[in-house]
Amino acid sequence: MNVRRFALLAILLLLTGGLTGCTYVMKTSQGRKAITKTRNQLQKAETKMAKDTREKALILMFLRKDGADVKKAPYPALGQQISALGKIRKELKPIAANVDRLALEYKRTVGKRKKIRSDDKPRWKAVQRIRVQMQAQHRAAESVLKRYQ
Repeated sequence: MNVRRFALLAILLLLTGGLTGCTYVMKTSQGRKAITKTRNQLQKAETKMAKDTREKALILMFLRKDGADVKKAPYPALGQQISALGKIRKELKPIAANVDRLALEYKRTVGKRKKIRSDDKPRWKAVQRIRVQMQAQHRAAESVLKRYQ
């Protein structure tokens, strides 16, 4: 008799589980950590590039001051590096702005919740959209930063 009850209960659970579908749960802390990590990486890269630009510009300035002919090699290459760093920094600014915008949107969407469930459709879709856009921004930043290294 117990075997029959167990079998019936198992079949009932399978059928009701199949009808209702699965509910996915995502911890919001994972999203917060990923966003914070991306923001920190961008900030660190921007700081490093600004420092590099300043150092190279100072070197070039002191060389000019000391009377070096900056039109002869290797000085033009140094000027090109400074210019390239400026371009890379300009390309990173909109990426960093988008990451900041997505971080704010994520914060507003999840609030103080610890978890987001897939049965909360509007919020779940918004979080998934933010996640996909954040991944795209991360890839774009990596692509730009490869040229810096």
